Amino acid sequence: DYYTDWYNYSEIFIDYNVNLEDCMEFPIDDNEFSLVFSSHTLEHLSDDAVKNTLSEIYRILQPGGIVRLNVPDVNIFKQKYENEQKQWFISKRNRNPPDDLFSPEFHMEEYFISTFASQLTNTRDNHTNQHCVDFSDVRNDYSELSEIEFYQKYSNMIKDEWQNENPGSHRNWFNYERLSHLLSDAGFNNISQKRCQVSTVLEFTNKEFNKRPYVSIFVEATV
Repeated sequence: DYYTDWYNYSEIFIDYNVNLEDCMEFPIDDNEFSLVFSSHTLEHLSDDAVKNTLSEIYRILQPGGIVRLNVPDVNIFKQKYENEQKQWFISKRNRNPPDDLFSPEFHMEEYFISTFASQLTNTRDNHTNQHCVDFSDVRNDYSELSEIEFYQKYSNMIKDEWQNENPGSHRNWFNYERLSHLLSDAGFNNISQKRCQVSTVLEFTNKEFNKRPYVSIFVEATV
């Protein structure tokens, strides 16, 4: 975990105070742990930070060690967007949205972008008070770009300084295919998608390791 003014829980519960965006080596020896768990964290990181985090997890796990990752599944949001299920986005994805985020005149594109690049809906131009992305272009991009090109275009619009000011926002996207490729590139084997509260590890079947199942994918892999 990492203590900041934004994540201001008690520091006594933090064993390793690491800012993952710094892409540093964790202050942990090689092969020190048998299990690593991460829930709804990777979507807050840049591509470089995600890759470094997965590489570091691989390094600190013992041979045969297991990682379980819980991240938002962009495929779920994609399906809801294509079906124009605006109420689902309001009731499920954003439990306490800002008053101006989900006004009736908003387009579905704004709801969709807010799920994997929420900095673009949270950040406004200092002079015009307008969003930093023209949402009228989103529908065209969605039709004309490949899936990866679309997600990367909007994720890459997010500036590091925005994330420093508002680290609780999302700046990255995942589905099983992308996450499994990233895990494979980091050296992991036996990569598989798991259902909520289903795992090869008894500890990971506890509900505390299975948050927000209605928007998540659960992926496990071994060293």
